[in-house]
Amino acid sequence: MRAARDIAINKFTSDAQLLPRNISPRTLETLINFCLDNSYLEYNGTFYSQNTGGPMGSPLTVELAEIRTAYIEDLALTTSKDPPNSYRHFVDDGIGDFRDRTHAESFLAHLNSLTPDLQYTLEHPAEDGSLPFLDVLIHPDKSTSVYRKPTHTNLYQKYSSTTNSATKNAVIRSLTRRAYNLCSPQHLAKELNQVYSICLANGFPPHHTSKIMAEIKQKIKLPSNSTQTYQQFNKQLRRDSSLRITLPYHPTLIKPIRKTLRRYDVNITHTSSPNLRSLLTSTKSTPPSSQTPTSSTRFPALTAMLPTSAKLKDP
Repeated sequence: MRAARDIAINKFTSDAQLLPRNISPRTLETLINFCLDNSYLEYNGTFYSQNTGGPMGSPLTVELAEIRTAYIEDLALTTSKDPPNSYRHFVDDGIGDFRDRTHAESFLAHLNSLTPDLQYTLEHPAEDGSLPFLDVLIHPDKSTSVYRKPTHTNLYQKYSSTTNSATKNAVIRSLTRRAYNLCSPQHLAKELNQVYSICLANGFPPHHTSKIMAEIKQKIKLPSNSTQTYQQFNKQLRRDSSLRITLPYHPTLIKPIRKTLRRYDVNITHTSSPNLRSLLTSTKSTPPSSQTPTSSTRFPALTAMLPTSAKLKDP
């Protein structure tokens, strides 16, 4: 993480236009250090500090990881005596076009020699010549289909679960859209059949599944006109300006409640209701208030790091 920080600061220092005018590279470096040096966790009453890497779940960790891997791979491509014919990168996954296995392994050795603390691994194509990259399976003829890991269980939201219909329908919609977005024409029918089988295995009614899949196909093949009718505009306007409340979902009560509230331009969103697990277990322990820093003690320290022209807004 510190190496990624240095890469970012050097880039911002060399090109000041990448930062807002009221934030200097020095200020940004101080803020990054503040986040990295104040990553603590508590376990069994003892506090620990994370000295290497970045805190999981932090947006800063994702950005720094992307900066570090992109820099390393770019350095390897520019310094290699025999780079791949082409190379594409997404976060920590990369795919390259090599002559043979020896060529690929030679580039891997060069890549790992640049980062002793970060070692890459290599995955060769399968016996049929296919190679997975992210959610895409690339075939020898350069066509693509959906890739699922061997450990994938095809387990999704059950139709019998106590959730609203929009959440259940989203399972069918998302899997169908993914098939159209990722599959080449010769692989599309097979993937759509698999999506249909997966939905049935999760308890979705056959007719309901086929209907939603057909709707997605119609929208993709025949995109709707962007112009709205007067009635559609008024309906959207009422939806945007209406009052919205949050209620727990109940399979039998929510429909009459929604129908009644719609008469008064009130829309409903759902939240999960408390269950035994959330009531009886706790994954985090709350320290005593005397040991918990308040916002008033942290705010001045953060304010001092910012230039006078910058303003902080309460979250």
